[in-house]
Amino acid sequence: MTSYQKIDMETWARREHYQYYTEKLKVECNMTALIDVKNLLDFCHSCGYKFYASLIYLVTKVVNRIENFRMFRDADGHLCVWEQVVPNYTIFHEDDKTFSDCWTDYSSDFDTFYRDIITDMQTYKDKKGIKAKAGQPANFYCISGVPWTSFTAFGSRTTNGSDPAFFPIITMGKYEKNGDKITMPVNLLIAHAVADGYHAGLFFQYLQEELDGLQEAAEKQSEMTGMQVGEEKTNMTEKEKMLNQMLYDANYDGALKAERIHAKELCHQYNQLHPAQEEEQREILLQLLGKTGENFCITAPFWCDYGYNIVLGENFYSNHNMVILDCAKVTFGDNVFVAPNCGFYTAGHPIDLERRNQGLEYAYPITVGNNVWIGAGVQVMPGVTIGDNVVIGGGSVVVKDIPSDSVAVGNPCKVVRKITEADRKTCWDRKTKDEKRS
Repeated sequence: MTSYQKIDMETWARREHYQYYTEKLKVECNMTALIDVKNLLDFCHSCGYKFYASLIYLVTKVVNRIENFRMFRDADGHLCVWEQVVPNYTIFHEDDKTFSDCWTDYSSDFDTFYRDIITDMQTYKDKKGIKAKAGQPANFYCISGVPWTSFTAFGSRTTNGSDPAFFPIITMGKYEKNGDKITMPVNLLIAHAVADGYHAGLFFQYLQEELDGLQEAAEKQSEMTGMQVGEEKTNMTEKEKMLNQMLYDANYDGALKAERIHAKELCHQYNQLHPAQEEEQREILLQLLGKTGENFCITAPFWCDYGYNIVLGENFYSNHNMVILDCAKVTFGDNVFVAPNCGFYTAGHPIDLERRNQGLEYAYPITVGNNVWIGAGVQVMPGVTIGDNVVIGGGSVVVKDIPSDSVAVGNPCKVVRKITEADRKTCWDRKTKDEKRS
């Protein structure tokens, strides 16, 4: 979770407004404006990016520019402001016409954020229920799309008699051609206690400025690629294809081969170190891996393809002979234990021999939740999500998602039972204290 600061109510200019709209008149501001998204559409077409994910980046960037949109009250009721907020967005399920919430950590670097949100969208696209991704942080705001209609107003929050939440809710509608523009309605809902029409105006102004600035970026991209602005991108690099879950040339692309060689050189150095050289081991892993918690341990030998697609949570531990083919992102939550001889494979090959013999591959992300124990010899296949509080039995081959609070085992791995309170009374040898006495 990001850091925050308390608002100095003695010097804050909106102190009186805050008190009035929290104590006497608990209302919210609701404003809709038309935003020209033509440049964003051109940019996405030229660079091969997805519109929804790219727009979420721009909106989040703008929300983080406005301090009043990052305010909240702590457990003691003090008004505070987050250092930054993350987007909590909706994923629509076409089959049953429901939606689920998902969230992605925000990075000001577009490429980093885009890769992460595309990974999350792919990972949780088929997970039903209100909350698709566990662990939503407190520093979030809400953003969603209603692409079926172009509206002039929109409201979606009720206080149920209590104080309104301070985080903004942003809803986007259907974009339509409007003269030489392509306009889209955007609705902003925010508590009047922390913001008013001025801040809403800033939001729409900053968002349009960000969108207008994309024309220059698209033109530069056009110059580099030789394509006209708005032309569909067909010459993505093999790495871009890999990270966007497309078929790509894994065997013969020079840039990817160089990255794999670099990662394996670091793995080789790591595996040759004496077990007591813990500082040297840590230094190599910090160079190799994309992100780690403060406390983690990987027992040599260990091998991976690229390293930068691997994310370790706090208190991660793996025993000997772990292999991670991280052509797509591989994310481990907090308190994950991995037994010896386990593999996590994001890479796959086409079934048909023609494309497979060309060296084409695909890569789908793997996500492992918090408090997971993975037994010896477990193999996890592309695109799998393992929930929180899960035990995977030794020798399992995990080809489908495993829900939270489960014991699962087998080839293919299947849930055999739920984890219950009774498990707290069971000793390591599977006998309860009462059974031992008898």
